[in-house]
Amino acid sequence: MKTEWLTFPDLVRQTAIEEETICFLVKHGLLSNESMCSSCNAPREIRHSNLVRDHYLWVCPRCYSKQSLRHGSFFTNAKLDLHQVLYFTYGWAYDLPLHFCATQSGGMTEKTATDWANFHRDICQSFVNQNHMIGGMFIDENGDLQPEEVEIDETLMARAKYHRGRHPAPIWVVGGVTRRTGNCFMVEVPNRTRQTLEEVIVEHVRGGSRIYTDGWAGYAHLNEINGGMYSHEVVIHEDNFVDPDDERINTQSIEGN
Repeated sequence: MKTEWLTFPDLVRQTAIEEETICFLVKHGLLSNESMCSSCNAPREIRHSNLVRDHYLWVCPRCYSKQSLRHGSFFTNAKLDLHQVLYFTYGWAYDLPLHFCATQSGGMTEKTATDWANFHRDICQSFVNQNHMIGGMFIDENGDLQPEEVEIDETLMARAKYHRGRHPAPIWVVGGVTRRTGNCFMVEVPNRTRQTLEEVIVEHVRGGSRIYTDGWAGYAHLNEINGGMYSHEVVIHEDNFVDPDDERINTQSIEGN
């Protein structure tokens, strides 16, 4: 995957006008660069139109059927301008304050900004769920087989679905992250009992992993699962976030996510 680092002023310069915004989104795979007419089986062409929000749309040169540039994309149902969503996403990805993201995106309302923030979280959650198995073993630079180091933690969160509900119900969420690769998972659970936590770990963490957790009792028997498929290290947060005798024994990666 290609990574490109942009400052916010760089992003604004590259998307100053509608045509540049469209080109930027196509370049980064956020809009399609082609559209086929299902009736004629012919490629559509991009044409200018003052009748649509983006001022451009796909048009079939044979039957003149039309399709939005946003069709099938992240922007499909968005009622905002493309650059507004793009700027908001940039700020949200950098964990900037929601009010700042809304302001810099062209003056979103508080409700709209909250809805978009929740939408972004849902997409991230969906991605994590689809790529949920982490950890296992890897071959190091010396050709030796090593366990992946996986940090596990649980937290109590409040869930407000797209700004609906004044008093969101708290939920338990368990997450894990692989130190070497950054691969992660996050799932909602009914509680944090031993049975629940072990079931989550078996479902989401490959055998052979070295697991790091806090001292919660539900993790106490991880090294006994399936005859010892995991090794387990504990950090007691009341004492330290990093083991003073071995700095590798910590949960700083998952605590920071």
